[in-house]
Amino acid sequence: MRRKREQEDLKREREEAAREAELRRERQRLEEQRQDDDRAEREHLAREQRLLARKQVLGLKLGGWIVVSPSIPEEEPIRLKLAVRINASRELVFVDRLGLNRREFLEDNLVEGIVVGRIRVLGSSAEFDDTLSRVVGRIRVDRN
Repeated sequence: MRRKREQEDLKREREEAAREAELRRERQRLEEQRQDDDRAEREHLAREQRLLARKQVLGLKLGGWIVVSPSIPEEEPIRLKLAVRINASRELVFVDRLGLNRREFLEDNLVEGIVVGRIRVLGSSAEFDDTLSRVVGRIRVDRN
């Protein structure tokens, strides 16, 4: 009888060990699935961010402004205006407020700068030009 009980105990221990091993395998599988899902989500967000940044770069017209964060924290951010867009080489030339050539970017480098947060697009020049025209027009009307 004692032997039978020992055999039953041993059988239960084996079954319990098998269940625990199965639970460990299932937890491992779930963890790997979670990691795969997280990786896929990060990749999706990165693609979306790149698409948005590319759209901003393609929408940037002559006279549009960007802000470039400095590489040294003590320096001020630099505001630059798009002066030339060379479509053949996909190069954009930016100048400062005085019209001095400051930076040249390839479209892909500008997109990467936007994605990492080093560069911000401030706005379209058309909006600024329209606003400026309206303000100047009002000033002229008020003077007459």
